[in-house]
Amino acid sequence: MDTMPDVKNASKPMLRYSFWIIFMLVAAFTFRGYWDYSTAQRLDPQGWDTLANGMGDAPAQYRVAVIDAAKHLIKLSHGHLSYRHFFALFDFIASLCSCLLIRGILLRTPSFVQADKLSQYLRLALLLGLTSYYLYWSLWYQRPETWACTLYVALSFYLLSAVRSPGLVFFGLVGLSIVQGFVRADVAILFHFALFLYVLLRGTSGFLVGKGVLLPASILSGIFSTAILWVLIHKIFPNAVYGGDKKVFELLTNLGPGQLVPFLIFIAPTVYTYLNDKAEGAVGKGPGFTLLLASVFYLISWVTVGRAQEVRIFVPYAFALMPQTVNALARRLELD
Repeated sequence: MDTMPDVKNASKPMLRYSFWIIFMLVAAFTFRGYWDYSTAQRLDPQGWDTLANGMGDAPAQYRVAVIDAAKHLIKLSHGHLSYRHFFALFDFIASLCSCLLIRGILLRTPSFVQADKLSQYLRLALLLGLTSYYLYWSLWYQRPETWACTLYVALSFYLLSAVRSPGLVFFGLVGLSIVQGFVRADVAILFHFALFLYVLLRGTSGFLVGKGVLLPASILSGIFSTAILWVLIHKIFPNAVYGGDKKVFELLTNLGPGQLVPFLIFIAPTVYTYLNDKAEGAVGKGPGFTLLLASVFYLISWVTVGRAQEVRIFVPYAFALMPQTVNALARRLELD
């Protein structure tokens, strides 16, 4: 097992200014997102209620956690607030927490810690630019679970890369995956499939905890997430079907230009990361390469059973990869 560097060499002004820039970016995104939710609710007043009452189409019907949480909060507000208010609130909290977690991971990477002050500012500037990029793209085919999924990946990645307590890592990973099973199970299933494969085949170099924690955590997390999805599909919502032009397999549909244009624009930073990331840019070899592997699995899943133009599907993984993307970009800029 390796040890991650602590957050150091990051001055208080650097932390303070980056926090307020992130806060303003998230606030602006939330304001815009609120009005997009309002438009969607005005165009289809019963749309969210249909899902909340279990009458929606697959696969959206299986992603119940965020909608059910909003439904219960609406009841507590006695109808004074609606879905759009709580979806915007959830997005604000989840996106702000995700941004701060990913910033914390970047500050701990060896590349950042060993860089001089100017290079550190460059890396933070690149992180803020990418943050804006993914906040913007998450509004394209907007869904209320996107940032909850992003927070799940960010928290899981943080547990693997920055937390040394075996108990906290184990119960954190398993607990988060149980919750994620009700939000969007495939995100957790593929994350832990990648973690299991990496630890089984490559060991725990780069991780802060041992194989005795990581293997059971990945197995249980995958089992729980898969079981929850199976129950949702076959027991709770057996009548949910793919409606309209939705299909289970979308690979051939994704070859059309309408699908490929937004996909290619959005995926460019991730592809750059795949091609240029090196061990020293990763968040420890283990966590960093595990995330890369999980993102490849999720990318394959996305283009096979999801619409390529709905790029917000991949935001959770693209966002979590930002520290590696930033370090790869910074190395290239400094070499040039």
